[in-house]
Amino acid sequence: MLEYKLSTLLRDAIQKGLFPGGVMLVEQDGYPVMHQAMGEASTYPERRALSTAHIFDLASLTKIVTTTLILMLIQEDKIRLQTPVLKHLSWLGKVGEGVTIQHLLTHTSGYRAWQPFYVIHKNNNHSIEDTLKCIEREADPATDVIYSDANFILLGKVIEAIEKQNLSQVLYHRLVRPLNLSGLQYRPSHEITSQMVPTEFGNRIEAEMVSKRKQSFEHFRQNVIWGEVNDGNSYYFLQGIAGHAGLFGTATDVAAIARLYMMDNPWLSSDIQQLALRDYTPNASVGRALGWVYDREQTGGFYHTGFTGTSVWVDPSKKLSAVIMTSRLHQDKPKDINSFRKACHQVVTTCL
Repeated sequence: MLEYKLSTLLRDAIQKGLFPGGVMLVEQDGYPVMHQAMGEASTYPERRALSTAHIFDLASLTKIVTTTLILMLIQEDKIRLQTPVLKHLSWLGKVGEGVTIQHLLTHTSGYRAWQPFYVIHKNNNHSIEDTLKCIEREADPATDVIYSDANFILLGKVIEAIEKQNLSQVLYHRLVRPLNLSGLQYRPSHEITSQMVPTEFGNRIEAEMVSKRKQSFEHFRQNVIWGEVNDGNSYYFLQGIAGHAGLFGTATDVAAIARLYMMDNPWLSSDIQQLALRDYTPNASVGRALGWVYDREQTGGFYHTGFTGTSVWVDPSKKLSAVIMTSRLHQDKPKDINSFRKACHQVVTTCL
């Protein structure tokens, strides 16, 4: 029944033009209940069938991996939720005042929702540190939930400061190698492009966003983005290695990370799992756990989405996860797929 209902939702979404193709992976108790690919990995410059082994630009699912690395550091007493960000990023100066690791993880720092840091970086020839000093605030810390990439850009820098390695190296040593996540990576080699799912036909969406801010940037990619991170701040500003976006991986890779939040494992203890998956913003309109969104209204689970068409949802009480990977940006006019995601999560929680 589960597979039939999800297959129907996936087929209907493709037929309606929500995306060219998608992969679904549902697991319970650490074992796959459904793993299916349907539709196309690409329509241009060539049509290719999608498989469950294809590698996607994970977009903001990168934030869940960054969260996992931060939680591992908390477990090792290298950092705490109440640690001021300035303890590890003193160069932030005034921008970091009053902001803690918890504020960054729960998007309660007050930082502006989005800024094209690459415009400041390129146009003013600033260093990365000087550019991040230009983060703008919309609210004081702990007063509102404002989803902001800046929070996870800074968390990535905190990890690098503590571990004294770049994020790609930390990721490899702490997660990729021990969990055998062969597809999870920053800046994938061009040799595996054929295994990857392309995204936009150039950075058209961000170009429009920059234009609306009355700013200019002359280096936007114009061709199909394939094997490179779609996100502008990750690609143009941070060379593809960042805490908010930049990771590539398969549905299997994402499911393995989700498993760490539900199953007994040496990477995240049960105490750390419980610390992560709770509502830290009960008075806000959006429920925020550490890194994750708390789905108060529908399933009682926790989830995160990615701009490119990816998502992961977990229900620790049932040891249940659902990973959805789509190529929603790989079309002339990308569509909003949140209703499709919610429908899939509802089917999973109802059937299992």
